[in-house]
Amino acid sequence: MSLAFAFGASAQTIVDTTVHNRNVVIEEFTGIGCGYCPLGHQNVAEYSEAHSGRVVPINIHQGGYTQGYSPNYTTQYGNALANQTNLRGYPSGTLNRTPISSCKISTIVPSRTTWESTANGILNQVSPVNIGATASVDAATRTMTINVEVYYRQEVSQSFNLLNVVLLQDNIKGEQQNYGNYNPSQITADGKYIHMHMLRDMITGQWGDSLTTHSTTIPAGTLITKTYTYTIPATLSNVEVKLGDINLAVFVTDGYATGCTNIHGPNIYTGIRVNPTYNLTAPSASISSITLKPKYGCNDLVVPSVKFRNEGENITSVDFTYKDGNNNTTQTYTFTGSLLSFSDTTIDLPAIPVTIGSADNIIVSIDKINGTTMSNISNVNSITKASPVAGNGIPRLVLKRDRKGSEITWKLYNFRNDVVANGGPYVDTNTAPSTPDTILLPGVEVAGVGCYTFEINDAGSDGINGSYGRGFYKIYDADNTLLLSSDGKYGAQSMGDFKITSGVGLTDANDNVYQTLVYPNPANDKVNIQVSVNSSTQATIEVVDMLGRQVISLGDKNLVSGDNNFSINTSNLNNGMFFVRIVTNSGIVTKKLSINK
Repeated sequence: MSLAFAFGASAQTIVDTTVHNRNVVIEEFTGIGCGYCPLGHQNVAEYSEAHSGRVVPINIHQGGYTQGYSPNYTTQYGNALANQTNLRGYPSGTLNRTPISSCKISTIVPSRTTWESTANGILNQVSPVNIGATASVDAATRTMTINVEVYYRQEVSQSFNLLNVVLLQDNIKGEQQNYGNYNPSQITADGKYIHMHMLRDMITGQWGDSLTTHSTTIPAGTLITKTYTYTIPATLSNVEVKLGDINLAVFVTDGYATGCTNIHGPNIYTGIRVNPTYNLTAPSASISSITLKPKYGCNDLVVPSVKFRNEGENITSVDFTYKDGNNNTTQTYTFTGSLLSFSDTTIDLPAIPVTIGSADNIIVSIDKINGTTMSNISNVNSITKASPVAGNGIPRLVLKRDRKGSEITWKLYNFRNDVVANGGPYVDTNTAPSTPDTILLPGVEVAGVGCYTFEINDAGSDGINGSYGRGFYKIYDADNTLLLSSDGKYGAQSMGDFKITSGVGLTDANDNVYQTLVYPNPANDKVNIQVSVNSSTQATIEVVDMLGRQVISLGDKNLVSGDNNFSINTSNLNNGMFFVRIVTNSGIVTKKLSINK
C-alpha cells in the first residue's frame, strides 16, 4: 500500500459554493457475533434510502463481538474510534460525532425512534463547509487518485480542521449472527450475510489530514484543495479488496474538542460518499479461488470449481488450461457468456484425474480473454483423494440431528446417479435429540454390489453443528466397518462415497428371520411368501422395483414365532425383475422375484 498527497489553494472546480445543509455521517459499531447488529444495519440502510445522498454510513467492526471469527473484519482504527465514545453496547453508533459531557461522543442505539429525530435535525442545519471530491482508479495498477475541495461558506473559529478520506467496501460475503430475520435483503440463499459500507482503511490516517490555514480562525471563502494517490491493496486483514465494490466517505471535522485531550475530530460538519470511476484495461481478470470437488463413484477424478472475476472490460470468452501437479495431465476449457466489469462467476471445469492417496496440486490458468493472450493469471489448490472404504451387506446410517430437523435431508446414489434411498426433512424439536437415529439403507440391497455416494444437506448451512446443537453422521456396513463419516461442521452440504463388495441380498442380514420362501418364481398373477422367524416381531412387507421404488405394500404385519404365510396379487406388475423386501426391527431380508406372464 502506498499513499501520496498534494496540497494547494486555487479556483474551485469540483465543490459547489452555494448554501448546503449538513449531511449525516453514521459511524456504526458492529461485529459478526452480535445477533442484533443486523437490526442496526437495517435501520441505517432504510434511513439512508429515505434520504438518498444525504447519509454516509460507515460500518466499523470492533470489540468483543468480533472475537473468535476469521476473518473478523476489524481494522487498526476501530478501537480508537470506539474509545472516544460513550459506547455501552452493540449495535451502536455516532451521528456526526456529536460531543456530550465528560469529553465523550454521544452514541445511538438501533431503534430508529431514538435517533432519527437527531439525524433529521442535522439534515436541517446549514453546513459551514461544502465538500466536493472525485476518485479515479487505474484498474491495471490498482492506483486510485482522489481530488478533494473544501470550501468554507462561513468562518470557523478554529485554527485547523481535519479532512478524512475513508475507504469503504460493499458486498463482502461472510458470517453474521442474526437473532431474527433482520435485514433479510442481505441474507444469501446459503445463509451467509452481505456486509455493506464496511470500514477497510482510513486513507488520511486515524483522525484525518490537517487543514491549517490561519492562526485562530478559518475565514469564510477559504478554498482548500487536496490530491491523494493511494494504491489499493489486493487484501486488507485477509479479506479481498474488490475493485467495483469500493467507495469513499469524505468528511471534515473540528480539530480537538475544547478542553478535552481524548476526543479527536469531534463534530463532523458534513460528509459525502464518492464512487470512483475506473480506467479499464481490456481485457483483465483474476482467479479468486479454486475449490476441488471429489468426483464420487469410486474413481480418481476431481472437479475444479473455479471462481474468477472480471477486472476489465466486459468478457465474452475465457480460455482455461488446468493440470494436476503429479501426473501433469493437462486439459483445456473455454467459458463463453457475458461477464460484466467487476463481476464474479463460478464454473465447474470438466473432471481431471489425480493420484489416489497422494497430495496433488491442481493448477488453473487463464490463457486468453476475448481471444487476447494473457499471462501470469493462475491459481492453485491441493487435494488428497482417498480410496473409498469397502464394506459388506446392507449399510446403516447413524445420524445425530440438531433441533432444526426440518433443515436436514439426505440421499444415497448408485454408480448411475440414481437415488436408491433418501431421508428427511425431519421434525423440529425444542432441544437436539439426545440419541442418534439409526437408519438402514436398503436401497443398496436393491442396487447391488458397487459404488455409492452419500449426500447430506442442511438448509440452515450450519452442518448439524451450529447454534442449534451438535451432530454428526456415520455409515457402517453389516460387519460394523465404518465406511463414511462427517468431520463435524460441514456447512450446507457434505458428500462421500463407499463401496459394497459382497454380502448384498443374503438372508442372514436379519438374524431373526431364518427362512424366506417366494413361490412360484417366476410368478404370473399371484405370489406366495413364507416368512419363518425365531421369535415374534413386527415386519413391513413390500415389493420394490430395481430402483427401490415401492410398487406393492402389505403394510405392517405381526409375525409369530415359526412360519407366517402371505399372498400377493401381482397381476398389475409388468414382466421383469422385482424384490420382495421384509423389514423388521433387526434388519432386512430381500428376495428376488421374477414376473413372467
